[in-house]
Amino acid sequence: MKVFLFELKKMLYSNILFTLIIATILIICGLFLHNAFKQEVVKINKIELFSKYETDVSNQVTGDQDTLKKGPNAKIESRLEIGLPLLKQLSQLIQEVKDNKWKNELQTEMKVYDLAMRFQQVEGGFSASEKDMKKAVQLNE
Repeated sequence: MKVFLFELKKMLYSNILFTLIIATILIICGLFLHNAFKQEVVKINKIELFSKYETDVSNQVTGDQDTLKKGPNAKIESRLEIGLPLLKQLSQLIQEVKDNKWKNELQTEMKVYDLAMRFQQVEGGFSASEKDMKKAVQLNE
């Protein structure tokens, strides 16, 4: 115990303790600023990802609507039944990410992935894998 008190006394008389406290505060402030700046990057990446999904689904829905004008097709109609709500949910999700409504964003993201899995089952094109979508839904619950 005497050694500990002796070492503490040495640190107090030298400027090491003061230097360590200042260094710790600077490191914590640096980490905080890094996180604050990183939040915007995460938001931008999410918007880009879901915009890509929205573009892909929109192209497929537009193509299916054009094909459906030529004549009835049950497979295309079932794809449109899921594709149109999926497109609407994707637009809503992108807007919620932009507005920082994180609770609504999580709920809408789960709906999007649920619709996307159903969309893939009716041979719709969605670039995310089912495994990744299930993992995202599990993390959001």
